[in-house]
Amino acid sequence: MRTIDLTGAAAPFAAHVAAAGQLMSAGRFDEADILVAEVLAAAPEQVDALLLRATGALARGALAPAFDLLAALAARYPGRADVIANLGAAHAALGRPEEAFVCLEQAVLLAPDDGLRRAELAALLLARDAPERARAEILAVQHLAQAADDAALAAEGWSLAARLMLRGDRPAMAEAALRRALVLRPAHAPDLALLADLLATLERPHEALAAAEAAYLAAPADPARAIARAGRLMDVGRLAEAEAATRRVLALSPHDALATDALARVLILKGEGAAGIAAFAQVVRRAEGDPGALLAMARLLRLSGDLEKALAFADQALQRAPDELAAIQLQAHLRLALGRIGQVWSVRADPSPLTVAALVIPEGLPAGEVVLLARFAIGLRRDGARVPCHCEAALLPLVQGMVGLAATDAPAPLDAVALPTLPGLLGVGPQDLACAPYLAVDAARRARWGAAMAHLPKPWIGLAYEAGPLGLTLGPLVAALAGRGTLISLAFDAARGQLPSCPQVVDAGADVADARDLAAILSHLDLVAGSAGLALHMAGAMGVPAVALVAAAQPWAFAHREGAALWYPGVRVLPQTRAGAWDAPLQALTALAERLGPHAVALTEDPAP
Repeated sequence: MRTIDLTGAAAPFAAHVAAAGQLMSAGRFDEADILVAEVLAAAPEQVDALLLRATGALARGALAPAFDLLAALAARYPGRADVIANLGAAHAALGRPEEAFVCLEQAVLLAPDDGLRRAELAALLLARDAPERARAEILAVQHLAQAADDAALAAEGWSLAARLMLRGDRPAMAEAALRRALVLRPAHAPDLALLADLLATLERPHEALAAAEAAYLAAPADPARAIARAGRLMDVGRLAEAEAATRRVLALSPHDALATDALARVLILKGEGAAGIAAFAQVVRRAEGDPGALLAMARLLRLSGDLEKALAFADQALQRAPDELAAIQLQAHLRLALGRIGQVWSVRADPSPLTVAALVIPEGLPAGEVVLLARFAIGLRRDGARVPCHCEAALLPLVQGMVGLAATDAPAPLDAVALPTLPGLLGVGPQDLACAPYLAVDAARRARWGAAMAHLPKPWIGLAYEAGPLGLTLGPLVAALAGRGTLISLAFDAARGQLPSCPQVVDAGADVADARDLAAILSHLDLVAGSAGLALHMAGAMGVPAVALVAAAQPWAFAHREGAALWYPGVRVLPQTRAGAWDAPLQALTALAERLGPHAVALTEDPAP
């Protein structure tokens, strides 16, 4: 509900009008109506009381009478920003977004110092994909908040800035802005929910759950908060709690699509994939071709490992909503995961001519995908010089080792080409799939690690594993490779916390400073085995034999044919046969390990029948 400027209320009615406005803001409409009626009985044309009556009708859903009254008030008082803003709210409620936008713009012009209204305009501009105009409004909001020492308005400014950063693929800056907003208003459920989603995408599941819990506690009656919390519970493996939370929502709202989607995901991860898909199929039938429901079904089918059906639903979603970006991206990822590269990027025999002065790696692009995509930069410069590649400081050690790239964390020029767009611009040729090693190793670091490892029995097997309970953890991986030479942990993040339970594993990650050390270790290994993360990408880019155990959802970067990775010739891929269950790929790894001799390269061959 829009705010009302009560400063112009006639003195005899100012107290009534102010009290009615406060009651209405608190949702106590019946009590507010009593005061409004008393004012209008004495002064039928009192504008503030009439505006309160209109906004009350709008809040209750009486759209037609609210619009008629607001339209009349706007004709009589075209210079009142609160009247015009509420008329815009009525337009929006009646499904007229363009008229609503015009009214809000006019209200801001009439009252440029109204920070909340400018914040509302900024949010609408973000929704309309006008980031530069939104940026100007956000800066105005922050300036007004500072001038007025208004903590609530400052929090709104930081919240909007976070959303702007997310649209620009700047997750680190978005997180910082959200945390500043939450310092000023700690229990703001929408910001907490956005932070939870952001942390989940940054693969920080426990922090994401804490934020989702806080968002739920701030708004426990909001089903969306309960469902989001269930999703974060899934991420940390607390499936029983996630299922209970979604079933509570469904008990109160049996046809809730989001809750049914969450329940389907829980069931799939519990090994009850057929039941999960069947539950959501009812939502799809009720939605009668709604592209959002079709897209959600595609995601569930991908989670379950049925990529072909997932692609069919993604195709259907795009038939009904051709410009839906999420559907376009999912369709591309599914096609790539199925090995249908030519349906996403053009297939060519020779490199397409392209002049590139500089490349830029978008903030938030996973480091493993950076490794895969870097192959397309080879040979971009005809003179053999390296192409400047602008990236985050954290990626510098990794990018410095890429053939053909000169890493820098300086701001990228406006004409810099985004690294992920290179396959589309250049096309994909045989040399991109069966490429020679293109990740170099620092000679001094390689020598230092070689000396440190020299006393260990061969073969040397590097282990890549995850911290999350739904991911591939260290214990089962060690059991699958028990008695096979020296097992060396490559983890240098939170996953290292699992090492005390496996004392036979050498902790190389304790001394890994950055990707250059990881590359030096990998260069000595006979085999790398484990989850499909950065270490497996780097091994593939270096030509080190590797076995990637991948989720049923099939990451596109480890698409394979008959177990051989398409993008990394030296990598064998062992997928889950059921979402959440690593038994099958681990058993396959054990079977391959039975033939492991002094040189682990045998693991990349097909097992004997």
